Amino acid sequence: MVSAWAAIEVPRYLFYVITTIDKDSVPYVLQWLRYSLFVVLYPAGITGEVLSIWNSLSDISKNGKALGVIIEQPNAWNIQYNHVIVAYILFAVYVPGSPFMILNMWNSRQRAMFPKKVESKKA
Repeated sequence: MVSAWAAIEVPRYLFYVITTIDKDSVPYVLQWLRYSLFVVLYPAGITGEVLSIWNSLSDISKNGKALGVIIEQPNAWNIQYNHVIVAYILFAVYVPGSPFMILNMWNSRQRAMFPKKVESKKA
């Protein structure tokens, strides 16, 4: 998981640095890496995160208080933080939200790699 997310960030931030200096001097290889590595690395990172959450659920469910992940508040107006509930919510949101994240990046890739040429209308 960490390797996948780190591998996606290196070309991304290098791309941002170069475009900040001179937008027209970005090498094609770097642009291709920036907008193509996600096809392999996003599913790997997402799978790693989901498996990490899944594997932690039994431990935090059994040992919630011992691990200090349930923080009770002193009065009824404060919100109690329960890491077990937060983990289940993250798991429930992450799985259906992942295709949206990948599709968003795919659309960004299409716009960046294959820009539509504007045809000028002759009068």
